Amino acid sequence: MGWYISSPSLSVLINGSPTLEFLIERGLRQGDPLSPFLFNIVAEALNCLFQTAVEKGLMKGTTIGNNSDQISHLQFTDDTILFLEPKLKFIRAAKRVLRCFELASKLKINFHKSCLVQDGKKNNLVNDATEIFRCKKACLPISYLGLPLGANPSSKAFWDPVLAQIEKRLHRGKGDSFLKGGGWLSLKRSYQIFRLTIYRFLGFLWVWLGRLKNCREIFSGLMG
Repeated sequence: MGWYISSPSLSVLINGSPTLEFLIERGLRQGDPLSPFLFNIVAEALNCLFQTAVEKGLMKGTTIGNNSDQISHLQFTDDTILFLEPKLKFIRAAKRVLRCFELASKLKINFHKSCLVQDGKKNNLVNDATEIFRCKKACLPISYLGLPLGANPSSKAFWDPVLAQIEKRLHRGKGDSFLKGGGWLSLKRSYQIFRLTIYRFLGFLWVWLGRLKNCREIFSGLMG
């Protein structure tokens, strides 16, 4: 791995002219295919740190449903969600794990861009936790990576952003040709992903779709 990183050479443009080539001592060239692989290695290291902390009782996640299964963290590309029992010792332990990761990987965590969210139960530790993490605080419902979290999927307000996005895409095209061309495929792909979260297609959505030309027939076909 070290040989692969240090062996390539590159040059830079200064006043429009390339310099002599020099060896890379740190990092990768832009677009290097090894970059995603290295990122996964680093992300897995953070995952192992959290798992070790949970196994040693330094951290405790939250219980899912009525069983004893617990979840302490989720990772999505460069985003990480922590699920912690509201106790200061667990919160401090999580901050120490992140700090150790910073020191070991030389990567900086943007705590000022992070957000601490409490569930529906009021807890007096929120202010202390935000001081420990040096981050913002928020309450459910929130939007995470474009998806609503903590909202009621049976309410119209939950679906309003989704409906607005679909209508906007439909209005970009030109009638039937848009629906039968690339726009149809784009809408179909988006819906197939989002349908994984649908348990019951609500009646008011059919009323709304009925007002859009051909849209109700499209969704009828997609739902089989």
